Amino acid sequence: MKNRSAKRRLGGIFTAALFLALSIFFIGGCGGGSEDQVVIARAYYIGQGWEGLALYLKRYCVEFLPYNGESTDGVLFVSYGDAFTPSDGDIRSIRRAYEAGCFVVLVHATVDRVNEFLGHVGLPPHFDIEDGDGKRKLVEILAVYRQPRDDGGTDIFTWVTPEYTAPVKSENTSSDDPAEELPPPEDDFDLDEFNEARTRNFVQYIANEEKRLVDAERAKESAKAAVASATDDLTRIAKAQIITRDASKYKQHFMINYYIYACHSYNATDGVDYDWFVVQQRAMLNPEDNYGKDDAHGKHLAQIRGYMVYYDFENRLDDVKGVQLVNTSPASTSGSTSVTSGFSWSLGGAVGVSGSNPTANLSSSVTYSSSETVSIADCTVMNSSAPSEDKTKAKWRYEFPRPRCTEPGKWDFNFTGNFHDAVRLSRSNFEPFNQWLWKIPPNARDKIKGFNSKFKWQNGYSNGNQYIMKFKKHEVEHHDWVSSTETYTIPFIYAPLIAGNEVDFDAEGSHKKLKFGTARPWEAESDQEWCELSKYKGEADQTSGVYVTVKPNMTGADRWANITLRTADGKGECTVKVFQSKY
Repeated sequence: MKNRSAKRRLGGIFTAALFLALSIFFIGGCGGGSEDQVVIARAYYIGQGWEGLALYLKRYCVEFLPYNGESTDGVLFVSYGDAFTPSDGDIRSIRRAYEAGCFVVLVHATVDRVNEFLGHVGLPPHFDIEDGDGKRKLVEILAVYRQPRDDGGTDIFTWVTPEYTAPVKSENTSSDDPAEELPPPEDDFDLDEFNEARTRNFVQYIANEEKRLVDAERAKESAKAAVASATDDLTRIAKAQIITRDASKYKQHFMINYYIYACHSYNATDGVDYDWFVVQQRAMLNPEDNYGKDDAHGKHLAQIRGYMVYYDFENRLDDVKGVQLVNTSPASTSGSTSVTSGFSWSLGGAVGVSGSNPTANLSSSVTYSSSETVSIADCTVMNSSAPSEDKTKAKWRYEFPRPRCTEPGKWDFNFTGNFHDAVRLSRSNFEPFNQWLWKIPPNARDKIKGFNSKFKWQNGYSNGNQYIMKFKKHEVEHHDWVSSTETYTIPFIYAPLIAGNEVDFDAEGSHKKLKFGTARPWEAESDQEWCELSKYKGEADQTSGVYVTVKPNMTGADRWANITLRTADGKGECTVKVFQSKY
């Protein structure tokens, strides 16, 4: 019976994946030897007012058709521009496409419209994004995609591309020669080329199914580690949040990925039920196209520019009493070539996991263990997080040394120095990996809808030295050049307050124990007269002796019943499927 269910799920997954694969393909570029370009073979749209990156996206679509409300063989673009208000039919179509496994993409929208859209697809409407001045930004692309797994779970993928805003030029401390000061890189920046690159990043993302599957498997394995137990009950996670944020600025390519999974402890040893969020933050940061170095020539001193001075990551919850930052990693370090990000954590009591399917698995204990080593040569790691009830920030700075300039030798009376290259990770690809754990008490569950994730970077430039007759005319000068700060609010998908495992029976009438967990008084009901419970309500500690009894199945067909479990306070509810075979 379970194998048949798995086959049905696999068939649906294969069909959705096949449609998606057929909707995206590669075409050759013009001229011999050019690289293949990825395009979207078929796209549908709902709405009006195509602006911003939406105009670039349309160029990558071979077919761009009004949505008929039924098709699932392409990407669905949604625009709420020009004061467009979706009808009830539009909302049903958007939800249908999302649940069928299509990429659903909102384009060029305000934060309020983003949250409206998230509500339409059934995701938490608590999104926000701000620049360094606290001003809300438009969102150029927000894509959501749900990928069912063969174990009955679901992975939720989200892609975010904010509108472009120029970085801030830093104040120079001083300069002996104002002519040596660098103009902001905006003076040498092609916005059209940049928008093409950001659009191409997204199209490649939706086309690269293999990478998404790798990301999903990574999240799945992390989640399995997070809820590994001594029994076989907890062998799957119903939902993982995998979020990609394109934080690129002009010639610098920055991608930040978040892997988030949640669990809820029932009947904890202190008698309080908690929510637990394990968050992994993995960044791919590459400023190399903005990096340059000129040796001294004529009257011009050597100059080096576009290297990174530091990257900052700050992730925080609202200050609510009882919320704790339990673990953070990596720890601070200096002078190391690598750093290991990892910690272990154990939790007793029954546990529920985040998922759209309420029949989340339960267990008697939870153990989380994760460890990964990252190269940090010539980088200082500063972990300024403080696990306690008073501070809920998970915060890191990755700082690099300034470039070194050559110095005169013993017999160099007149000398102009040149710079060595900046350290490699400050000018090329750098992939930091942070992870942490939040513990949220019951009084904070309704108040904390997600967390704020701030990413800031600062790059610099330096002017070289000069000696005349052994006297130093110009010292090496290091300056901050430009910086950027963005704060992104990431909604939480909470684990259920009550959860139970599905129950299967053969055609003969029998009874089985109903495995479910909650830390609150509960109620239950069945929607079929042939499926009964030994108890229909109880206290939080009265969940272990409840049985499901089914009558013999004489119908000649398989049949199902739904058992609805609710917390007595009305804040938690789940449905447990009961299956009875005809055999």
